[in-house]
Amino acid sequence: MTVGSLDRRIQLQRQTPTPSADGSLPPVWTTFATVWANKKDVPSAKRRGELYAADQHIDTLFTQWTVRYISGLDGTERLIDDRGVIYSVVGAPSELGRREYSVIFAERGAVKK
Repeated sequence: MTVGSLDRRIQLQRQTPTPSADGSLPPVWTTFATVWANKKDVPSAKRRGELYAADQHIDTLFTQWTVRYISGLDGTERLIDDRGVIYSVVGAPSELGRREYSVIFAERGAVKK
């Protein structure tokens, strides 16, 4: 992996509890990092999943994102790519090299009726 292959600008976000006027804590996502990344869709034969929930067909696409190493990632984040597509991070990211890169697996789901 070379830095030159990090050709996509993404945002990493975390949920932050922010009280609303009525005292409830609605989910609010806050961007904590905007970084360059390499995107690699995981072949459908390996990781694409399908399920049915509430009479709807749900198809998910798994994607591997590689970024320069970021400490403190725990898998509760979400990711927004350069086109505004939102991905849910799946599990804790893994380290590549000696804190050179973080590898993040994320999924994007589509509901089909």
